[in-house]
Formats: sequence, structure tokens, C-alpha cells
Amino acid sequence: MRTLFAGMGIAVVKGTVWVVVAAAATVGTTAAISIWNANRTVILPNPGGPFAVGRSMYAWRDEVREDPLVRGGGAKRELMVWLWYPAEATGGGHPAAYLPDPWMSALEQTSFDQKPNLVRAHAIEEAPVAAAQARYPVLIFSPRSGGLPFEYTALAEELASHGYVVAGVAHTYSSRVVVFPDRRIARSSQARFDGGDDRLVTIWAADLISLLNEMQRAQATGGTSIFARLDLQRIGVLGHSFGGAAAAQACSMDARFKAGMDLDGSVHGDVTKNGVSQPFFFMIGRYDNAVQKQEINFILESSPEGYILTIKNLTHGNFGDRAVFF
Repeated sequence: MRTLFAGMGIAVVKGTVWVVVAAAATVGTTAAISIWNANRTVILPNPGGPFAVGRSMYAWRDEVREDPLVRGGGAKRELMVWLWYPAEATGGGHPAAYLPDPWMSALEQTSFDQKPNLVRAHAIEEAPVAAAQARYPVLIFSPRSGGLPFEYTALAEELASHGYVVAGVAHTYSSRVVVFPDRRIARSSQARFDGGDDRLVTIWAADLISLLNEMQRAQATGGTSIFARLDLQRIGVLGHSFGGAAAAQACSMDARFKAGMDLDGSVHGDVTKNGVSQPFFFMIGRYDNAVQKQEINFILESSPEGYILTIKNLTHGNFGDRAVFF
């Protein structure tokens, strides 16, 4: 285990670590000078990498997996993914809506939330993939409990601008709401509490693995979609909060993930007993809970390259867009 970053053997992780640190610092600094007002227009931080950014959305049904969050069974697991990727700077196209209208209509907001229609992002809707490289490394991302990928747009755009395809999973029946292309709406279900955190984190990890399977299937069928441009030999997984726990569990379950990162999350599931075989990185604000230390240290010691970075005054929300809003 290393407590200072000293260069990692997997390039997809080394670059990601510093980009994530920079993104967290950027949104944190923005938050410090912002005066919150739900009705004001908010422009997310400009991505700092050399690539323009595109965004797309994709839905799929896992035909070999029954949905464990549908009580009574019989339904296949269906998921949505938000994709941010390096794009051609064509000068045309329109920035993607921070939150598409069908999702905005379905999302139950409180009066204290920033209005999504007043948030301006930078990614271009369905922009062509950048031609600079034949394929791009992939980062599969899992949000906090109840969260959605769009809430991490600043982080995703920053990563994509540095040459990564970022695939954020909306965990059906755990996320507050998921809207499918045919306008069906799936809201969070009480079934997610059945069996506790260890069961749920395994379901989330299986979602991340399902996306990797779908990427491989889609790439094998050919075509010119973004899936043909994925470098699936360089694929990492990361997440925030409970999503970070899912990233660790996914690494424990599937060696195809070359590396993982947990952003200010605890750990749950079999990974606390089995560890990981990949490089793994924890970035946290506080490291003073005895149980947390024991579990994190076990995972780091099991890893061939384990790292932990603590950042003074880092808050749990610094990784998401809420840090820009407040």
C-alpha cells in the first residue's frame, strides 16, 4: 500500500488519478466562490484537456440476467448508460442538455435543488468521435446511492477531454429515476434495501460488468458506432460513494477491469474478504474510522498496486456537480 502517488503501472489509471484530482479541485474552487441560487444559470467548468467532448445515451437489456430488484421475478435487467467521449471539434452541433426533458419531467425535485434546465454543460450531442486515435480507453463510472450520471457531468467532461470514454451507469430501481428511450419510467424501489448493502453492492457491480459485456457484444457486431472505437483492453472502473464500493466489488468479481478507483466511498461485499487483483486507488477526505481503515487497508494490501490519497478539506460532494452549485 502506498499513501503517496508515485506513478502507476497502468496508464489508464495514472492519467485518471490526476485528472480526477484536478476536476475535484476545480469544482471545489468554483463552489467556494459561488452564491447558491436555484434560479440562476450555472456554467460548468470548462474541460481542460485537448479534446472536444461529445455525449450520447444508450439502453440495453441483459438477456441472461433476471432483475433482482423486481420483486416476484420474471423481468430481465434493463439499464441506461450516459456516454461522454473525445469528439471532433467541428464547430457545429448543439451542446447536450444537462438533463434531457423526459428525465427532467420524471425527476422529482425539491425547492432546494439547482434547476437542471439552467445548467450549461459543454459536451455536444451525438458529436462524431475524435479521429485522432483509432480507439480510446474506457472508464465505467458508478454514481452515489440514489444518484444519476448527469450529476457528475463536470468530472465526466474533464475525463473525456483527456481522451477517455466515460460510461456512467444509471442503476435501475436504485437511482431516483431512470427514463428509457420508449419513455418508460423506473423509480427507486424499496426492494433495493432487501438483503442490505452487501447484496446491493453486488447487484451494482453486476451492472458494471453487464455494461462491459454489452460493450464487447456491440463491438463484435461491427458498425461505426462509438462502441467500435472503444479500447476494451484498457478499461477501468470508478465510482463515487456507494458507486466507489461497487467499483471495488466489480474489480473483485471481474479481472477484465484493469484498475479501479473509489472516490470517497466505503466498501461492502465480498471484496472485503477476497480483495482485488488489479491496481486500486482510494481518494478520500477523512481516514479516521477504525472499521473503514481495516477494510480499505485489506483491499490495498491485496492489490498489486494499492494507493490511498487523502485531501484536506475535501467534502463528499466535491466530486459531483453540486460542488459547483453551492
